[in-house]
Amino acid sequence: MLYRITFPAGFEPLVTTLIRRDFPGSTIEGSQEDRSSCIVEIPQTIPVKKPAYAQGWAPVLDSFAAPSFLGACEILSHRLSPEFLRTKELMNRAQKGYSIRSFVVRSFDRGQPTAMPLGVRKKVERYFIQLWKTLPDSQRPDLEVILHFRSDHRAQVILQQRDRRETEPPKGALPPSTTRLVLELSEPQGDDILLDPFMGSGSIPLERARMGPFSMIFAGDRDGALVESFKKKLGEPPWNSKRRTIFPKVLDGLDLRGFEEGFLTKIVTDPPWGHWEPMDDGALRRFYTQFFKEAGRTLRTGGSMVALTGREIPIEPAMEDSEAPWKLEENFEVLISGRKARLVKIRKI
Repeated sequence: MLYRITFPAGFEPLVTTLIRRDFPGSTIEGSQEDRSSCIVEIPQTIPVKKPAYAQGWAPVLDSFAAPSFLGACEILSHRLSPEFLRTKELMNRAQKGYSIRSFVVRSFDRGQPTAMPLGVRKKVERYFIQLWKTLPDSQRPDLEVILHFRSDHRAQVILQQRDRRETEPPKGALPPSTTRLVLELSEPQGDDILLDPFMGSGSIPLERARMGPFSMIFAGDRDGALVESFKKKLGEPPWNSKRRTIFPKVLDGLDLRGFEEGFLTKIVTDPPWGHWEPMDDGALRRFYTQFFKEAGRTLRTGGSMVALTGREIPIEPAMEDSEAPWKLEENFEVLISGRKARLVKIRKI
């Protein structure tokens, strides 16, 4: 089974590691068109479920060689047959009881949106109208049938399903799949005592609670209204069953005196980038120096911090200025909502 997975640009090394962990024996092919997708071939014997760290996860219905984009369109028009979707099992996996009310046909030439010849698009649409007993709708389609022609002269037909349950994250909050990637880098363990001192809407502590066993999670922010809102969330399912080990606090990430030295095992956070509260270069360096100093005091030896920051943040100088025994272990240059960012993992040694 072939699948196309999409993710924020720059996360490919981390995503590749996670796919190999979750789907043993899989082969992975990166994209030449962008840094935010790859094709995964998963052995038939492995159960398939969309990973939580995937922005998109779509079955590849067909793959074939083509001389050009127009050639790929022409070949596709001749490949439409009752056997085109390969097996009913594939459709069942793709839909999982999903009612199809509308669909749309899209096409890309080496990563760029490109219109199919009208005659070909109409033929493709007629095929799926007969198959699904529904009509095209480009505004709110339940499924997207996508033809990708790649620079290596391979064409792939992908079935992208829209999740009706997905909601936009609160303003300034990380998308759920990005939050999961940030947490995966921290290598979650059952004995984690974790702090997010800049929790905002609380997406990081809530996603960590969703991921599996932990000892304690501390979620803090200077904004008391955000902390109160987070407390209300903890009173609702499914969080109410875990609220005894999740502790919201009004706190300043630059002053963590409420935690004993060496108490925490991990800090995972999305600290200020200097946009909402503008800071010049000197202020940013002082801010992160103090944060790293406090984090170094409260983390136990061997503990780690994962932080998502703006790419211009002076991470290394602030680590040195903090005089804490830090070691930079991982560094990813990524794009978050179009902004240049860094995801770093540093360890107290």
